[in-house]
Amino acid sequence: MDKPTYDKNAVNSSLTYYSTVQAGTIGGPDEKDIEKHQPPLVAFLKVHPKPADEIDELTGKVQTLETSKSQLEEKIKQTTASLELCQNQETVAKQNKELEELTQQLETKEEEHGIKLQELEKQLELLKQEKKQLSDEIEQQNAAAKALNQKHGVLEKENAGLKQMLGEAQKKKEEIQTLEQQIARQAKEHEESQKQLQEQVS
Repeated sequence: MDKPTYDKNAVNSSLTYYSTVQAGTIGGPDEKDIEKHQPPLVAFLKVHPKPADEIDELTGKVQTLETSKSQLEEKIKQTTASLELCQNQETVAKQNKELEELTQQLETKEEEHGIKLQELEKQLELLKQEKKQLSDEIEQQNAAAKALNQKHGVLEKENAGLKQMLGEAQKKKEEIQTLEQQIARQAKEHEESQKQLQEQVS
């Protein structure tokens, strides 16, 4: 939209009069002066605002921007906190899930270990029974070996007695053979003597 054009002299005259009245150098304007000077002055001020108005406007804008900035910062802060809370909640949920999985794994391991422990206890009991059976068998074998040793000792004594008897029998046999030989020799000598006697008698 194009800016309106004004009479430069009229605007300057109005500004001069307005400044003079504002400074209090002349009496206040009457209604005709106000009607005469106000329209072009107001129009000019709309196009060229006073420095104070401009400063006020800029100050308002700055305050508005600062308020908006503060609101945005607060919103960002709240959003960040909410995001951190969500992230923390997600982290906690993830950790809880991992903890639950680890707990389940631990329970499974404990159950497996419990089963293995029961199996090992059964195997240990069987080994104890087998050990007892072996001990009983060894004891029985030791008793049998002791009995055999005792019997062997008796047999050895009997064998020694038999050997002694056999030796004595052999000795008697030799004595008998010696006697038989003596008797045979004496019988032969007696026979020869008888034969000689008969020859002498004849």
